[in-house]
Amino acid sequence: MKRILYILSIGVMMCMASCEQDVMPVLGDVIADEVTSSTIVCHCDVLEGSIDACGVYYDTSKNRVSSKKATKLEGTFDGSAITVELTKLTPNKNYYIMAYGMNELGEGNSAVATIKTTHRMPGAGDNTLPGVEK
Repeated sequence: MKRILYILSIGVMMCMASCEQDVMPVLGDVIADEVTSSTIVCHCDVLEGSIDACGVYYDTSKNRVSSKKATKLEGTFDGSAITVELTKLTPNKNYYIMAYGMNELGEGNSAVATIKTTHRMPGAGDNTLPGVEK
């Protein structure tokens, strides 16, 4: 009986040790938090795994993003989500965004999201209104 309990306790300890092992990051969907004519602030929940580095791939071409040949921008990780701010974007343009999270086991990626910047308002950035002379 003692031998069986000993074997069971070793099995439980081994199971607990393996349950604590890290996994490659698993990411949720990219969600837009704020969108302007030149900026997109977005986040992506980390569903599993630790994160050592994170960010997004983004471009106006979905194929470049999917193949990771797009612009790569570092983000921040708050313990549950990756957040990134894309700036200097073109107004009224679709941007394809795929989040990434990395740890010692590899890189996990989100699905590719499509987020469109807003139209630029007339006179934005030049302090003038249409039809009004300086």
